[in-house]
Amino acid sequence: MESIGGDGFPLTWVARLVERSRSEYELLRGLEVEMAAEGRAGVEVDGMSEVFSIAELRERYDGLAMPEPGDYDAAVVFEDVDQFRLTCVFVLGVLGRWEEAFQHLGPFPGSFDRTDPELFQGRLDVLTAMLEDGRWEDVVRHGAALSFDCEMVLGEGSASAVATLVMRAEALARLGEKFDALHLFRLALELGASCDGLDDLVLESARAHETFLLLGAPEGP
Repeated sequence: MESIGGDGFPLTWVARLVERSRSEYELLRGLEVEMAAEGRAGVEVDGMSEVFSIAELRERYDGLAMPEPGDYDAAVVFEDVDQFRLTCVFVLGVLGRWEEAFQHLGPFPGSFDRTDPELFQGRLDVLTAMLEDGRWEDVVRHGAALSFDCEMVLGEGSASAVATLVMRAEALARLGEKFDALHLFRLALELGASCDGLDDLVLESARAHETFLLLGAPEGP
């Protein structure tokens, strides 16, 4: 079983997806391009296609100019202002700039329609950044709201709902709430068995975490 942080805890599926696709780079670069087009940042887009780790992203984009929450209406290049808002939160989270991120997030989910399924992926992205940054309490709090909305709109067994369950469960396990975490991992495995469109890594992670909670960290060689 792979582990992260030297404590024997299973490697999160989010970390494995980041390692596999480095999607943060494309998202950050895309936002940088859009903001440059809006005249907000004096950046030069050079068309490079390198892949970066989270640490390298933070070093490279530490000074990335970001719009203020009051600038949403001016972001005409993003047709969906709510999604733009969530994108800002996610990018700032990836950069570790959580104080700024929460200014955009506000009292989540804020004034937009929290039951709009078009926003669920953006909200999952925000949870992803929180989980990657070890903000366990925030994952539990915001994940509970997203779980409720996904189940109400898409049904209990939707891919978004199951992915959210796994992230909430990992955060609970990290906080020492092992019984509640185990319950959510098992629920995710049950629902995910017949779920379409769910990445296999999500269920692999749930199984690894379930084993870890039941048996503890694997012994060293």
